[in-house]
Amino acid sequence: MAELLIFVGIFLLIVGIAIYSIVKRGLDLKKLAAEGTPATGKIVAKEYRKVGKGRRSPILIYEFQDAFGTAHRHTIHVPTSVYEAHQDGGPISVVYLPDHPQTNAAQYMVDQIRGIAH
Repeated sequence: MAELLIFVGIFLLIVGIAIYSIVKRGLDLKKLAAEGTPATGKIVAKEYRKVGKGRRSPILIYEFQDAFGTAHRHTIHVPTSVYEAHQDGGPISVVYLPDHPQTNAAQYMVDQIRGIAH
């Protein structure tokens, strides 16, 4: 019985963390759509990462500088069409929060949120 309770507790913790992460990212994107500052970043790497049994997900790693010249790096999972549309070393449009540049996203993601809000 104790093992079952531990299993259920761990399962609920994992589900809770996943839900929190999804909700937080959604709120971050909404805030970026309302208050974000645009910047041009640079694709520093394009990769495929394993996400499950035999499945791989395309990711882009980009870097941009905020208004103070501080560099920030971010990794995003993207659809294949977005992956193919960007070249390693090429530009990517980014939006970030001026008071917290670590909160940032690719412009296309913020545009999707703006489209949903209207």
